Order: sequence, then C-alpha cells, then structure tokens
Amino acid sequence: MESNPYATPSAELLGSRHQTMVEVISDGTMKQLKVTRPWVRFLGVILLIGAGLILAGGLLLGVLLFINSTQGSPDQTKAHVFGYSLGVMGVFSVASLCYLYPGIKLNRYATRIDSFLDKPTYSHLEAALNEQRVLWRFIAIISWIGFFWLLLLPLMVKVGPPP
Repeated sequence: MESNPYATPSAELLGSRHQTMVEVISDGTMKQLKVTRPWVRFLGVILLIGAGLILAGGLLLGVLLFINSTQGSPDQTKAHVFGYSLGVMGVFSVASLCYLYPGIKLNRYATRIDSFLDKPTYSHLEAALNEQRVLWRFIAIISWIGFFWLLLLPLMVKVGPPP
C-alpha cells in the first residue's frame, strides 16, 4: 500500500515507538565480565564462609570465656566476666557482618554478570555495575571508619580506661 503524498503529516505525540539507539556491547566487555565472574563468585563464597566462621568462633569464644572464668568465682566477678564475654561476642558479630555484606554483594554481582551474559543488554550491564558500585562504596566507608579508628586509638591508649 502506497502512502498518499498529499495526506496531512502526522506526529507521534508520545515519542517514537521504535528504539532509536541500537544496543551494541563489545565482545571485549563481555569477555572481561565472563572471565571475572568465577573469581567474583569464589571471593563471595569465601567471604560468606569466613563470616560464618568468625561469628561461630566469636560466640564459642565468648561462651568459653564465661564458663572458664566463672568457676568458683564470686558473683561480682561473674557479672564482670559476663559483660566481657558479651563484649567479645559483640565485637566478633560486628566483624562477621563486615565480611557478610561484601560476600552478599559479590555474589549478587556475579549473578548480575550471569544475567548480563545470558541477555547482553545495557540494563543488565548497568545492574551488574551498580552491584559493583555498592560494594566499593561499602569498602570505602569501612576503610574510612578504620582510618579514623586508627587515629583515635593512640588517644584511647594514652588516656586509658576510666578509673
């Protein structure tokens, strides 16, 4: 069917129905993500296992400290040791979270890479890169916290605990 050259022109008020940009992702990009994915998954699993071991070890250490230190001790010492044991368990729990969150993010990143390799579109690539961005932001925040902790540590040692 031929179009009428004398017909009034029409315009699409809501924009084009056809995608004007062709999504072309280079083979090099796909190859780099393909060879990165197994390492990302490996490190993610190692971090998850490490987080579980740190948590279990901290809980076990706290319980053993409490059991071994309170045998034959007066009640005041038991309360002090109980608080110390809870502190040890708390420190190890926070440490395990510092391993757990990056482990989760690395595994999500590997999953996003898988979905990108299955269907190589810009939206899948952006989702994978977003997971990586969130991971690096977390690592930067933890690094800054550690840096400031190291700056405060000499002050705490110099001042010492309260009398």
